Amino acid sequence: MSYPAALADMFKPAVADSVWPWALALTGLYVLYRIVNIFLPPANNDGGVPYIPVYKTLQWMTKGAIGRYEVSQKLDKPYIQDTGIVKAWMFGGWAYKVSKAEYARKLFMQTDIYQKINIRKMMPHNLGPRVSGESLSFENGDAYRGHRAVVSPAFRRSWPSPMFEKPMLELMSVMERDSGSPLDILLLFRRGTLDVLGHIIMSYDFGALRDPGNKQRAMYDSLLEAMLHPVYNMFPWLDLFATGQRAKQWDYLRHFHSFIDGIVDERLKEMEKRPPLTEDERNNADLLTLLLESYFMSTAGKMLDDRGKPVTPLTREQLRSNVGLFYVAGYDTTANSLSYVMLELARNPEIQKKARDIVLGVLGDRKD
Repeated sequence: MSYPAALADMFKPAVADSVWPWALALTGLYVLYRIVNIFLPPANNDGGVPYIPVYKTLQWMTKGAIGRYEVSQKLDKPYIQDTGIVKAWMFGGWAYKVSKAEYARKLFMQTDIYQKINIRKMMPHNLGPRVSGESLSFENGDAYRGHRAVVSPAFRRSWPSPMFEKPMLELMSVMERDSGSPLDILLLFRRGTLDVLGHIIMSYDFGALRDPGNKQRAMYDSLLEAMLHPVYNMFPWLDLFATGQRAKQWDYLRHFHSFIDGIVDERLKEMEKRPPLTEDERNNADLLTLLLESYFMSTAGKMLDDRGKPVTPLTREQLRSNVGLFYVAGYDTTANSLSYVMLELARNPEIQKKARDIVLGVLGDRKD
């Protein structure tokens, strides 16, 4: 061995030993820098828009599962009630919250000016944005118009009543069967909502009402919980080190995507072989069938956006993402709304009687 080579071998351990402390120190300083930056006020005051200090948000986030109403009343309201707008630390950055209808109207109607944030880019490692993926919800400009042109026709028709009939009958049957003991109404409506969505979206029977321990219902609950998890939304990089329940939720996401891909692939093959839908078939079709009909029109260059321009056909991933969005947008919101209605009807018997009389006036009072 030459003298220079021997000398290099001699110093290798010393160099390695000296590098690690520096690397750890630099990593620690970087983490400290990021944490300190989080607690600093927003750099841009936007003409005096108030902000919620990060430490107050963290105080609420560490209290565990708290209802959004309680958070809005006790955390947001003191800062937002005078101006109708406030900045809060969310999704790894500062975001606006508005409470005035005129502000919300302006934000939603002037989308070319007030564009939606791209949460997928803000939180590239976070689980939440991947549930709905590249869907209508977070696109802007031409991409948004393309998604909307393909998705909207599916919602321009009334839903066939037979799609609701079976789940509703099963829901009433379960409520009557279990009425001898206290019922978890929210859980019951979640099971019923999932069954209804399965029929409406893709003519699929989840069987959540028949099976209280339904694994797919548990999967959707877990994914919704993952999307709204306050700690992971404030510190999205934590998903790089997912363990335990969070790692299980990533497995649920892969299963959810695989499930939708399988049904979409099967339906695409069916529709490629059959003639175009008749008007009667459209009136009785599920949402996926109508969505795929629009998709085929876009691939043939026959679908135009609201400005009269041909839309770029959706990719397979975008198709899956929009189907997933239908579940995400319709599941928890519907179940919570129905639970709230049930609560108010129980609190106000006179309103309950009025609602019952209206229903009987339309349907009659026959036992069948």
